[in-house]
Amino acid sequence: MNEIDGHDSNAWVREAARRAATLTPLLDPLPCGTPFQGLDPAAADRLDVDALARTLAATPPRLGRRFEQFVGALLGADPRWEVRAAGLQVTGQDGATCGEFDFILRSTVTGSWVHVECACKLYLGDGRSHAHRAWRGTHPSDTLASKVDTLRRQTALARTPAGQAALATLGYDGSVPLAAEVLLVGWFFVPYDRLATAALPSGAHRAVSTGWWCTFAELSAAVPDGPSLWRNLGGTAGLLAPGEAASPLLEAAALRASIDPHRPQYVAQMLPTEDGLLELSRGVILPGKD
Repeated sequence: MNEIDGHDSNAWVREAARRAATLTPLLDPLPCGTPFQGLDPAAADRLDVDALARTLAATPPRLGRRFEQFVGALLGADPRWEVRAAGLQVTGQDGATCGEFDFILRSTVTGSWVHVECACKLYLGDGRSHAHRAWRGTHPSDTLASKVDTLRRQTALARTPAGQAALATLGYDGSVPLAAEVLLVGWFFVPYDRLATAALPSGAHRAVSTGWWCTFAELSAAVPDGPSLWRNLGGTAGLLAPGEAASPLLEAAALRASIDPHRPQYVAQMLPTEDGLLELSRGVILPGKD
């Protein structure tokens, strides 16, 4: 039986793809392009789960790459779209790479073409600043502001000579419009003790997914003993796993004991109810004392 990140693939891959399709945009309005709204969660029912599980198992479990794989699989299973290219490198006349098209789609309904840039990101803030540059990802140079700037450049790629030459190899002749659209989803994480009151980035979507962060030294306060049960989701890609089919349920003490103090780890807080498990929150535990 296939396993991915320690989970039975048959138990969670389809639901993880469905979760990827329903993630809330980070920003509204989107400052770097028109939002792509063509991802259908129902396409998860038509996925070849075994094939997708093999693809996921063969690639490093990084959040952004895994999200692109889910998006590609969902688009490929959606009869409304023909995926003309995925991850298409664009090079100039000198052979230097100018950029990449995440997805080039053709509508089977209207015949129109769409260039889609997609990203699933997480950004941590101190809960005090609305400035996009103050919200940082897992790499120090990765900020919400820099990602918006990157997406703005990428959506303009089709207007460059190199981009137009790459599109021509796909059969696009410019006789119909090519829209440039963006799918930017993910999470904002704020300090665990300011989850209810923290400031979010300016323009944050009203329903954006918001979690909490703490350092390893704060773990006992952030994950106290009580009625909640917990799942250790591992690295960033674990954020895409559905809480009901991810890793084993743990009591708070066992969850704390499972945390590696030397690398960031992601967790889900679950509450048992008469109707089953209710997911209360997701968090990230960071190495260090501060």
